[in-house]
Amino acid sequence: MAGSFYTPVTNSSGSVQAVIKIASNITERQTVLESSTQDFIHVVAKMTANTNEVYAASQSIMNDMAILDRESDVVKKNVEEIQKVTAFVEDVAARSNLLGLNAAIESARAGVHGRGFNVVANEIRKMADSSKESAASISKQLGDIQKSVFVMVELVAKVNEKTHRNYVSINELKTAYEQIASTADNPASFL
Repeated sequence: MAGSFYTPVTNSSGSVQAVIKIASNITERQTVLESSTQDFIHVVAKMTANTNEVYAASQSIMNDMAILDRESDVVKKNVEEIQKVTAFVEDVAARSNLLGLNAAIESARAGVHGRGFNVVANEIRKMADSSKESAASISKQLGDIQKSVFVMVELVAKVNEKTHRNYVSINELKTAYEQIASTADNPASFL
């Protein structure tokens, strides 16, 4: 491919003495430009594909984080319900202990006739103590679970925020690559 233009040659008075044709062969430059453009388009396409993969992975992570967030709420609510039941068991244990103590007092008042009742009263107090210890152990474990759930919820919120920011940035990068690719499809726009 050749490009040419004409330039007049003038004398000192400004009259045209001759016309010079200046021509250049731009085929090699055009070939290099087209080859470079194709290489550039290939690189941009690869970058866009990689960005699309990261974009899809970020979207998947955001979906998983939303599920994790909902599940942590379910765990939190279940822990609260178990704490209510544990508080009820502790209350029953305290009442059972009082009932056993009262039964022991009444069996002592009954003398010989209350011995059998005293055995039952002692067993009620033992069960009450055992229930109280179990409820206290459950309460401690639930407290530990609740602390862990709180830490998880906070971490999920932080990861969600960071993932969302990455998602937005990747989307902007993806859009920029698509604009570069569409511009690169037209090598004349570089000239």
